[in-house]
Amino acid sequence: MSIKKRQAILILILIGVTALTVFLFLPRRDPLSELKRTEETTEGAEEAKAVVHDILEAVKEKDTARIYDCMLVRDSTETKRILEPLVEDPPMGDPVFLGSSTLVHSSAKGNLTLHVWSAARKKGYAFLFKRDSRGRCKLAGIGASDRKPKD
Repeated sequence: MSIKKRQAILILILIGVTALTVFLFLPRRDPLSELKRTEETTEGAEEAKAVVHDILEAVKEKDTARIYDCMLVRDSTETKRILEPLVEDPPMGDPVFLGSSTLVHSSAKGNLTLHVWSAARKKGYAFLFKRDSRGRCKLAGIGASDRKPKD
C-alpha cells in the first residue's frame, strides 16, 4: 500500500472516531421532558379545592366512607399509601392554594394537579386529580410540590 492511501485511511478513521465521540458525549434533550411539561390552568380548580377541603375534614373526623367517596382508587392498601402524607403529624391545618396545572400533552383533559402549601408543616403538596366515569373530580394521588407561597 502506498503512503498516500495509508494517510487517507488514517484520516478517515480519525474523522470517524471524532464524529462518534462528538455524537456520544454531546448533551441530549430528554425525550420525556416534553410529555412532562405542564401549563397553569384555572379550569376545574374550584371543584378540586372543594374535594381537598372535604378530604381534609374527613381525615380529621376519621370518616373513611367520605374519604373513599372522594378518591378514584378503592383498594385499601392504595388508599393508605395515598393518604399517608395527610395523616402524619403535625396536622396539616388550613391549606393555602398555590395554583393548579395540567399536562400539556395529556390524552385525558380532566387531569389536574392542585398545588397546596401547609403552613403548619412548612411543606408543599401536589394533589393529583382525575375524572371518574361520571365526570366527577376524584383524588388519584398526593405527592410533594416544590412550590412555596410568595412572601
